[in-house]
Amino acid sequence: MPDSSPQKSMSPRESNSDLRAAVPDSVPEPRTAASDGAPDPRTAASDGAPDPRAAASDSAPCPRNAAPADAPGSRDAAVQTHDLAFSYDGDTFVLQDVTIRIPRGEFVAILGGNGSGKSTLAKHMNALLMPDHGNVTVLGHDTADEESTYVIRSQAGMVFQNPDDQLVASLVENDVAFGPENLGVPANELRQRVDESLSEVGLEGFQTRETAALSGGQKQRVAVAGVLAMRPDILILDEATSMLDPQGRKKLMELCHQLHREGKTIVMITHFMEEAAQAQRVIILNGGRVACDGAPEEVLTQSDLLEHLNLDVPFACTLSLELQKRGVPVHVHIHPDSLKEELCRLHSNA
Repeated sequence: MPDSSPQKSMSPRESNSDLRAAVPDSVPEPRTAASDGAPDPRTAASDGAPDPRAAASDSAPCPRNAAPADAPGSRDAAVQTHDLAFSYDGDTFVLQDVTIRIPRGEFVAILGGNGSGKSTLAKHMNALLMPDHGNVTVLGHDTADEESTYVIRSQAGMVFQNPDDQLVASLVENDVAFGPENLGVPANELRQRVDESLSEVGLEGFQTRETAALSGGQKQRVAVAGVLAMRPDILILDEATSMLDPQGRKKLMELCHQLHREGKTIVMITHFMEEAAQAQRVIILNGGRVACDGAPEEVLTQSDLLEHLNLDVPFACTLSLELQKRGVPVHVHIHPDSLKEELCRLHSNA
């Protein structure tokens, strides 16, 4: 990182001119067209396999959220997919018929079991993967347009589940500076961004630490800081809290809410229902399709549906339902605090 003190020389990987969002080594080469011989996913889906959306509807009706144009922020969509389908091997489709619209400034949580396509969908939002069928636009830019790749990846910052797929430098400050430096941020502003981003994730004073010596949770926070330093309009978190302790997860959620209040679009892939409950909208994937899409209060209170999709039911919802079975007149809650408040009111009125 440019400053007056001597720095370690950077390795060829560290001096790479690609953006921080470059495809990890483990990610297959993305497809650039649907004409490479892959079968039409809509035809492939009709070969007798059960439709996961139909299976989900057997348990309970699922609300749909069309993401109205008057959602918070700009009337333009941050992310929009239309009939998105993708296969890594040209045979088995990981995503099928995915059509969603995420308005700018929305906080969205994406849920789903293992293999449901969550991470694959996230990589399409950052132009790391190209659709085999359909299209994806990010802030109005088609991800299939190679000339838009730089703009998309500079405005849609993504934090991977495994920070080792994302860290590129031996020193923390160099790693955090990698993205904004490739965006051409001036040296004086670069230092300020690095310090501010590390402070936001609770790593003040870690500038000269070696990334290899950090714990898994610390590496994850460095990865988050590196994306924040790019000042993206969209923050995509692919199970970014999975390696954090409860306090670290709480701080990251607070940061997400702060960024959301500032007008950023937040897309959070998570297995933690308590995190999903804090979003404005919840999208559930099952078998590569959208199985459910709606407000957390509508989606996360459907215990039968969640169990059918092999997802946990929020603790507050489970407790609310058990209390109702025992004759306690409470509403179904997804937030423990709201349930506690209602129980206190009932007790005071008793």
